[in-house]
Amino acid sequence: MKRLKIVALLSLIISCQNQKSERQVASVNALQPKVEQGEVWGQDEVANMSRVGEIFKETLIEATGNNKIMKRDAHPKHHGCVKSELTIDNSKLPQKLRVGLFEENRKYQSIIRFSNGDPDPSKADIEKDIRGMAVKIIGVPYQNYLQDIGLEGNKNIHDLVMMNADSFFIANPKKYEKFMEATQGRFGVIGYLLTHWGSLKRIMKARVEVSNPLDIDYSSATPYKLGSTSMKNEF
Repeated sequence: MKRLKIVALLSLIISCQNQKSERQVASVNALQPKVEQGEVWGQDEVANMSRVGEIFKETLIEATGNNKIMKRDAHPKHHGCVKSELTIDNSKLPQKLRVGLFEENRKYQSIIRFSNGDPDPSKADIEKDIRGMAVKIIGVPYQNYLQDIGLEGNKNIHDLVMMNADSFFIANPKKYEKFMEATQGRFGVIGYLLTHWGSLKRIMKARVEVSNPLDIDYSSATPYKLGSTSMKNEF
């Protein structure tokens, strides 16, 4: 995997509360990108992720109760948003990787959201947790896939979603479904992790205690297409 390091110049802290999204409710049954690099996505994977989506929906409805605001299932607590300027420098990239976001050397305005990963937003920031960093890059000269299929209303936006781990704790949709089913069972997440040491190890490694979200590194835990190959981002 190619690992690309991008420098983000952070400037002004603002609130995330007033950011409105035009994104519609997505579905795992939506048209998927063409399989080009050995990915596996068929009817079994669609069924796995449909069930995952159902469990997420049931869990969120139950957790929301009579509250007017439904919080996201993971990373519901943010520390704030940061206005930033993203500088692209592709001078050290081979020509075949100078595509998409990295095609030209230029600067983009963007917004960065820092967050805690725990589903419980009341958890104290000082406690160990998985940390998240999401970057919304504004004004890119292309459309993203969600825009192409009509699920994203905002135009010329590129989203990067990262966490303080270089790999996701679940390997594939089948295992993801088993994990989500376990969360509904008698022993919950603990029961699943005690029988899946690899996932437990990744989670424990990612849970860190920090006093400032800028003190740690962030990576895209899953690979993304870049031209004819795949890549991960690292900040």
